[in-house]
Amino acid sequence: MSKYIILSARPYDFTNDKQERVQGLKLSYLNPGVQKEDVLGFEPMIASVPSGFEVNLSEVPGRYNMEFEVVSGQKNRPVLQLTSLDFIEPINF
Repeated sequence: MSKYIILSARPYDFTNDKQERVQGLKLSYLNPGVQKEDVLGFEPMIASVPSGFEVNLSEVPGRYNMEFEVVSGQKNRPVLQLTSLDFIEPINF
């Protein structure tokens, strides 16, 4: 597992074009181990967590162990999916 900093967690709930209800959680996080050469600081990444995945967010912002796996997405394109999330410690800004 890798360590990430979760900055925010926002639930979503909407009806898509096929009139299907879509629910989940959008996580905004930082990977302190990855930094682009042409960017100062760190750019937040986004992970969408579908409804049904057990998410235990003890404190946000906070440091978490997160594990991802590659799954087949729309049109069989590879997509990273969150598979594990464990709280490590709170972060105070």
